[in-house]
Amino acid sequence: MTKKCNQCKKTKNVSDFYKRGDGTNGYKYICKLCDNITANIRRKENGYKYDHSREAIGSKHHKLSKINSQKHRDTMSDMYMRSLIAKKWPGMKPQDIPDELVELYRINLKLKRELKLTHTLKPIK
Repeated sequence: MTKKCNQCKKTKNVSDFYKRGDGTNGYKYICKLCDNITANIRRKENGYKYDHSREAIGSKHHKLSKINSQKHRDTMSDMYMRSLIAKKWPGMKPQDIPDELVELYRINLKLKRELKLTHTLKPIK
């Protein structure tokens, strides 16, 4: 299946277009190449503010991001554990970390959290 790019006016295969979630025809109006060029120009003109505006402190997306991050910390999800390990050992990529190491790190973190709780709770005299 082919589609015509509205920017470069070339007819290309639909695999050269990003997908859309709005249900029009399923693909963006401009091809991936034109979309990337446009995005780079926009970032240069706006000083990268465009990319960070969704995550600006106080925005709805920032609040949701904080809530999701807290949820991952509280549940100690595999994704969160892998990110902690990757931060501690920069040479490791999250996808290369074995499941056994993730589980051991989770147990270690649980112990640290429990110890912290027991030290903060003071006995009543």
